[in-house]
Amino acid sequence: MYIEFTGGYDEIDEVLKKPVCTYWHEVYPNFCVSYHLRGWKDNGDGYLSAGDFILLSSANGIGVNYYVKEVKTDIVVSPRHNVEMEKYVKDPETGEWVPRVKVPICTNIKFRTVIRNNDIGVLRNISVVDVLSDGLDYNNNATVSIISIGKVKKWRWEPVKIGTNKYLWDLKNISLSPRDELMIEYDAHVFRAGMDTNYVEMKGTLFWDTVASPVYDNSSAFIYGVGYKPAVAVSVDKYVYAAGDEMLINLTLVNPTNCTWKCVFTRCLETDIGKFFYRERNITLPPLYDKTFSFTWKVPSVPSANPINASASWYVSLLNPEHEGFICEDVAPWLYIGKQ
Repeated sequence: MYIEFTGGYDEIDEVLKKPVCTYWHEVYPNFCVSYHLRGWKDNGDGYLSAGDFILLSSANGIGVNYYVKEVKTDIVVSPRHNVEMEKYVKDPETGEWVPRVKVPICTNIKFRTVIRNNDIGVLRNISVVDVLSDGLDYNNNATVSIISIGKVKKWRWEPVKIGTNKYLWDLKNISLSPRDELMIEYDAHVFRAGMDTNYVEMKGTLFWDTVASPVYDNSSAFIYGVGYKPAVAVSVDKYVYAAGDEMLINLTLVNPTNCTWKCVFTRCLETDIGKFFYRERNITLPPLYDKTFSFTWKVPSVPSANPINASASWYVSLLNPEHEGFICEDVAPWLYIGKQ
């Protein structure tokens, strides 16, 4: 009779040292009959090995003593997979697909993910997760293509959004035969100056003969946005004010770019004794916008039993509501003089 214990290295090592109360199954002559190893008489080497005696019981509970003639180890291996993935971005000037590019902000760009099956097995159960950093916006127009023996099949295939700037293509119904390629392309918008990253990861299963091996890979493309961004400025007509004075406040909003910015404008009065008049407002700054608003404000009196001098300032800022990102800020300091 030939029986078998299945497990990893640690499990097999443990069962050879302590075989009692382990479970085995018969391979020959009756396939897959289960046995409980209830007793063991060692030959003195400390391992389950040839020359030992074991007590096995099957489902009927009857124990039978067996002499161990031979112990072998079968190692199941799978070939190292040869599946690769690359991430590219299209250079707007040259039209070439490159791993990194420098572009002006407010530019639409196109990303491409390429998965190549250079293995002898078939790649199935494919899923692709794409992550854009904060300065990039997904902008639709996604396609999935398969290139097989010189023929191309292409579909419009928008992903599922599964998180902040995180998108999933579930391609479990697609198989890649040896030497096939899969391509995913989509548009994105660069709205922030500085370095941004498009990271992608792929998971799948490579089937070869009777072996199924998990496959994982990742890649990134890098975008450097060049250009300016909106600005806000605030100023007052002098530095020292007393209760009842008229304060002239100047507020300037500028958008030097060629794209429209949707922002949250905030303002408040910050003083030594607290913050006042906090306001938030959604605003839209059209391309090349530059405008200054002027208005007056009567400085109120501050009730106090003692003379009071207080530092104060008007604080303004612009935020990006979609990404909760900070754009810019400015402060106009002034001094409040109380009764002398």
